[in-house]
Amino acid sequence: MWTNDQKLIVLFQKVNRTYFDNTLKIKAIYWCPISDLHNGNPNYPFWAQCMIGSREIRLLDKLKTKAPKYVLEYLIYHECLHLFWTNHCQSFKKAEKLFKRFKRADVWLDQHESILKAGR
Repeated sequence: MWTNDQKLIVLFQKVNRTYFDNTLKIKAIYWCPISDLHNGNPNYPFWAQCMIGSREIRLLDKLKTKAPKYVLEYLIYHECLHLFWTNHCQSFKKAEKLFKRFKRADVWLDQHESILKAGR
């Protein structure tokens, strides 16, 4: 598995073990700038992205120093769910809420949105 930060592999492995019984396989997980997420399209969420075809997960590089561990784990979990559902259908939303700190992570992202968007 390719990454630009060993910490991401450890976080992915924890999420994979905890929520997916170590069954998920991805090729890469890495930090990237906002301009690389969804090709910089402001109409898309900008925290992270799952590239389903290449089985890559990208996370906004600003999260590396700003987000608590549970938020990073939540984002990895969320992006892993896209390997099962490409959109945010009802089944996806139900599965998303199985993350044990779902609400707390969601609140943190909402509270820090302006800081993370700065310099966009």
